[in-house]
Amino acid sequence: MANEVLPFIALLVALFAGLHLAALILVVSRLLRLPLWAPLSVPAAREKLGEMVQVLDLARALLEHHGFRYQHSQQVRSLAAIDGVSPGCCDFYYHAGHDVHAQVNPAEIATVTGLFSIHLWNVHVDDSVVVTVNGVLHALTQAPRRIRIGDARAADFAAHLAAHLAARDAIAAQRCSCDDAILRAAAFGARLLPELQEQGVVYQRGMREGEAVYAYRFKAAVAAAWRLRRGAARKAIKPIAEAVAPTPEQVAGAQQAYERNAFVRTLCTLRGLSAPRWFRWTTFAFSGAAFLALGAWLWGWAGALTIGAVIAVHEGGHWLAMKLAGFRDVQVFFVPGMGGATSGEKHEATPLTHLLVYLAGPVPGMLLALAGFALTVVHPDWLAPAWHARVMIVLGATLFINWINLLPVLPLDGGRVIELLVIARLPWMRLVFMLASVGLILGAGFALGDNVLRGFGVLMLIGLPQQYRIAKAAAALKREKWSTPAHASDHATQATHLYDFLSQTEFKGWKFQTRLSIARALMPRFLASPPNWKEGLIGASAYLACLLAPAIVWCALMIGAPDETRAAFARAFSSRATAAYTKPTPAQLAAQVQTQRNRRAHQLARAVGPARAQGFRDALDDAYEEGDDYDALCLARLYYKETGGADAHLSAHADAALALSDALDVDEHGVPDTQSAALRAEAEQIVRARLAAGVTRADATLLARIRNARVARSDSAATLAMLREIAQLYATCMEKGDDQLIDARTALAQALLRFGQTEQAERELRAAITDLPPASDADTRAKADRLATDLAWLMLASGRAQKAMEVMPPLAAASSQHTRGDDNARRESHAMRWLAARQLGDMPAALQQARAMGEVHTPASGNALLNFLTGRSESPDFRTELIIIDTQRATGDAAAADIRLARFRKMYAPANAPSKAPTNTRTSAPPALACRMHVSASNWRAPLQQTLADIERRELRCTP
Repeated sequence: MANEVLPFIALLVALFAGLHLAALILVVSRLLRLPLWAPLSVPAAREKLGEMVQVLDLARALLEHHGFRYQHSQQVRSLAAIDGVSPGCCDFYYHAGHDVHAQVNPAEIATVTGLFSIHLWNVHVDDSVVVTVNGVLHALTQAPRRIRIGDARAADFAAHLAAHLAARDAIAAQRCSCDDAILRAAAFGARLLPELQEQGVVYQRGMREGEAVYAYRFKAAVAAAWRLRRGAARKAIKPIAEAVAPTPEQVAGAQQAYERNAFVRTLCTLRGLSAPRWFRWTTFAFSGAAFLALGAWLWGWAGALTIGAVIAVHEGGHWLAMKLAGFRDVQVFFVPGMGGATSGEKHEATPLTHLLVYLAGPVPGMLLALAGFALTVVHPDWLAPAWHARVMIVLGATLFINWINLLPVLPLDGGRVIELLVIARLPWMRLVFMLASVGLILGAGFALGDNVLRGFGVLMLIGLPQQYRIAKAAAALKREKWSTPAHASDHATQATHLYDFLSQTEFKGWKFQTRLSIARALMPRFLASPPNWKEGLIGASAYLACLLAPAIVWCALMIGAPDETRAAFARAFSSRATAAYTKPTPAQLAAQVQTQRNRRAHQLARAVGPARAQGFRDALDDAYEEGDDYDALCLARLYYKETGGADAHLSAHADAALALSDALDVDEHGVPDTQSAALRAEAEQIVRARLAAGVTRADATLLARIRNARVARSDSAATLAMLREIAQLYATCMEKGDDQLIDARTALAQALLRFGQTEQAERELRAAITDLPPASDADTRAKADRLATDLAWLMLASGRAQKAMEVMPPLAAASSQHTRGDDNARRESHAMRWLAARQLGDMPAALQQARAMGEVHTPASGNALLNFLTGRSESPDFRTELIIIDTQRATGDAAAADIRLARFRKMYAPANAPSKAPTNTRTSAPPALACRMHVSASNWRAPLQQTLADIERRELRCTP
C-alpha cells in the first residue's frame, strides 16, 4: 500500500510546488515588464481625493483616539509609468507628545479588516529614516538603505506604536523637527528610484515626457515577487480597536471604493506592461534553448532542430502580423515539449485583423511546404542528392505541423478562428466548444500514448470552472446589452464600467481576484464588436480555403504526375527518409568507431590481475553490441593468447577459445571453419576436465554455451543429444525462470517433436511452464502465454484439438495503441483456434475465428492520413485470405468463396507470375502460379503451414 500511496503523494506535492512556481514566475515576468518613474506627491484637499476618502476615514478615528492629529493629505503619482493609472492618496498625522508621524495609505493587498496600512515614521538629522509597519512587509518597492523598516506584527495599534518608539529610541542620532521632517519626506519620492539604481535594484530604461523611466533588475524582481506572495499568504492583522471601530456601513462603502480603485488600477497596469528589448530576446533565447533540450531528449537533435525551425517560422508569422496591425507588447517564446506562442494586445482590433493574425502563423509555412512539394514533383532533380532527404523531411514537418494547427480545436489557431467567427456571439457555445476540445486533446493523448497531450488536456480540464464563469458573465453581458459608454475613450473609464457590471448581485459570490481575471477575459469582447455577417462570410471562406489547401494541391499534383506525387510525399513522411536525414557521414562514422575502440582499449589497460579476464569479456560484449566485428576479432585473439600457456587449463582460456571461435565465424577474412571447430573442441575439453573435478555454475554455463555453439554444426542425432545436455546443464546451474533455461527446454522440445517424440516434447514444455515464477509482471505473463501457445501447437500437431483449446492463452483484446507485433499475435491466436475448430469439425466456430482474423488490420504506416496522401494502403494477409476462403467453402458458401478467390487472384497473380508473357485471353485458364506457402518441420506451426499449403494448392492450383 505504501508503495502505491507514496508516489501519488509525491506527485501531488510536485504539482502543488509546480503551480506555486508558475505563479511566482508569472509575477516576476510582469514586474520585469513594469515601467517605473518617480512617485511624486502633491498636497491635495481631502474632498478632492474622491471615494478613496472612505478608506482613509477608517483609520482617522483610530489615530485620533491615540492622540494623533490630522495634518494634511496628498496625492501620489503611481509608481507605474502607465497611462490611465489613477494617482494614489494618503493622509498625514502627527503626535506631538511622542514626536511621531503617521501616514495612512490604502493597503496594497486588500482584506475586509485591512483596507489601509499605517506607517509610523521619524526622520533624523543624518537623513536616516525609521519606519514601522504592521504586517505589510510585502511592500512591492524595496526601500533605500537609509530607511530602516520594521514590522511590528502587533495585535493592535497601541502595540504597533510601542514597537516603533522602541526602535526609534534605539538610534542615537538627533531627530528632525516636525516641519523639517515633513519637508524631507516630501522630497523622498523624487530620490527613491535614483537611490535604488545606485543599489542595483533598478536600472534606467529610457525617457518619457522628459523624465527618466526605470525597470526592475531580475534579482530585485524575484525578491519583490517573493515578498508579494509571502505577504498575500499572511493572515491580516486587525488594526482597529473595538472602541473606535467603524460601522458596517462604513466598512462596506470603503470596501467597494477600494475594490473599484484596485480593479481599475490593476487592469490599466496589466494593459500598459511592455517588455524591454533585452527581456524579449532573453525570453526567446532561454525558452528556445529549453525547447531544444527537451526536444533532443524526445525526438533527437535532428528532430528537435527541425521542429524548432518550423515553430520559429510559424510564430514569426504571428509576430509580423501583430507588429503590422499595431499590437502592443508583442513577444515570441517557446513552450518546451509543446510548441510556441506569440503574445500581444490590441483589444480594439477588428475581427478581420484578429483573423489575419491567427492565419499568419500556419499559412505561410504551409504554402511554403506545398510549393516545395510541387517543385519536387515538377523538377525532381532540383536538389542535390545529399540534401534531398533532409529537405523533404523539413517540408513534411512544416506541412504537417502547420496544417494540424489549423484544425478547429482550442487552443490551436484553427480553434481561435472558429471561436472568433462562429461562436463570438454565443457564450455558452464557446464553453461547449472548449469541452469538446478538452475531450479531443485528452482522447488523442491516450490514443497515441502522448504524455504531452495528456498533460495539456488535464491543464485545460482544471481551467474549465473558470471558463464556465467567463461564459456566465459573457452571457449576462450579452443579455443585458452592456456596452462601453460612448464617451469612454480611455481604458480606465472602460474598466470602471466593467467593474460596475461585475458588481451585480449575480456575481457577488465571486472573489475579487476571480472577477478581475474574468474582466481581463471579457475586455476584448467588451471593447470590440463581434463580426458581422459579411466579415463572418469572408473569414469562414478564407479559413476553409487554408484548411483545404493541402488537399487541393495534392489533387492537382496527382492529376498531373501521380507517381512523382506519391514518391515525394512518401519520402517526406517515411521512416527511411528520417533515417537518411540522421545518418552520419562516413567520416563521422569512422571517428565514432575509433572513439569506441580507444575507450575499450583504455578500459582493458586498467584491468589487471583476476579482473583481466572479465575486462576482456566486457570489451568483447561491447564490441559486439556496437557492431564492430573486426575489433571483436582482435580482442578475442588477444584474450586467447593471454589466457594460454600456464593458464590454459582455466575456464578463462575456455571462454577465450569460444569467444575466438565466435569471432572467426563472423569475420569476413576467409578463415576456414575448421579452426573454429578446433577452438570449440579445445574449449569443451578444458571445461569437461574442470567439471570432472566438481560442477560449478560458471563451468556448467560455459559448457552449455559451447554445446549451443556446436548444435548447428552437428547431424540430427547429435543435435538432439546436445540439446538434452544443454537443458540438463542449465537446469543444474540456473535459477528457475531464467530465460536461458526456458529457451533450452523449448529448443529441446522442438527437436523432440521433429523426432516424433511428442510425449517427451510436451513434458519439456510443461517443465518450462513449471519453472516460470508466478505471473506477477507483464514480462512473466508474456513468457507464460508464449509457452502455452507452443504447447497448444504441439497438441494440434498430434491431433489433440480439444486439449489444445484448454491450454490456449486468453485471446488478446484489440488495443487503441496496437502495434504490428500485437496484430500478428492476434492473427496467430485466431488461426490456432480456427485450426482447432477445423480439426473438431466445428465449422461455425471456425468461420467465426476466420472472420475475426480478417478484421485484424494494420495500415502500412499506422497513419490513415499519410497512407492516403502517399498512396499506401493495407494489403490483405495471405494466410488470412486462404483461411477465410477455405472456411466459406466448408460451410457451404461457395459463391462468396469464389468471389473472394477471384479478387485474391488479381492481387496475388502479378507478384507470382513465372514470366511477363501475355496471357491468352481466349481461354479461361488462369496463369501458372508458384506456391508461396512452405512447411518448416522445425516450426511449432507446421500443422498450420501444412494445412494452408494444401488449401493454397487446391484453391490457386499453384505449383510447388
